[in-house]
Amino acid sequence: MARLLAGRGARVTGVEPAEAPYRYATARERDRRQGIYYLQADLSEAGGLDGQFDAVVANVVFESIPDWAPALETCVRALRLGGLLVFSLEHPCFEDAAVSWQEHVCVQVREYLQEYERPGPHGTDFHRPLSSYLNEVIRLVCMLTEVTEPAVPAGQESLTGPAAVHVPNFVIVAARRP
Repeated sequence: MARLLAGRGARVTGVEPAEAPYRYATARERDRRQGIYYLQADLSEAGGLDGQFDAVVANVVFESIPDWAPALETCVRALRLGGLLVFSLEHPCFEDAAVSWQEHVCVQVREYLQEYERPGPHGTDFHRPLSSYLNEVIRLVCMLTEVTEPAVPAGQESLTGPAAVHVPNFVIVAARRP
C-alpha cells in the first residue's frame, strides 16, 4: 500500500512491527527510491507521530492486532486537525464467505457478536463485530464520513470467487479528525 500511494504522489511513512516485512519494504525502497520512510514499530505503542499527517491509511491492519484499540488511537493522534483516517477490514460479517458459499451457495455466520481468534496460514487474526471498530472511531471523537462495502462486479468473480459478487469481502471506513 505504501508503494502504491507513493507512486500516486503521496509522501509516505510506513509502520511495520515485524522484522521480515520491514526488511523487505526497506529493500524495495532502496531499489525503487520512492521516498518512503519506514518505521519499525508496534502501531499500538508507536510514539512521536502526533499531528504529523494529513491522512492515515490502515489497510487490513487492525484485525491482526490483539490489542487493536491503542493502534487505532495512534492513527488518530497522528492526524493533523481535519485529517482523514481510512481503514479497511476483512468484512467481519462475511469472513468465511468463500467456504460457506462453496458448500451451501449462501453465507452462514456464526458467533458474530463475540471476539475470537482466527488462526490463519500467516498468523492469527481476530474477529470483532463491525460496531467495535465504528464505536472506537466515535469514542476517539472522529466524524465518520463514509462506510463502504465494495462488491466484485458480476463477471469478475473468477478473481475472488462467486461469493464476492453477492457479499462484500471488505469494509472500508473513512473518518475525519475534527
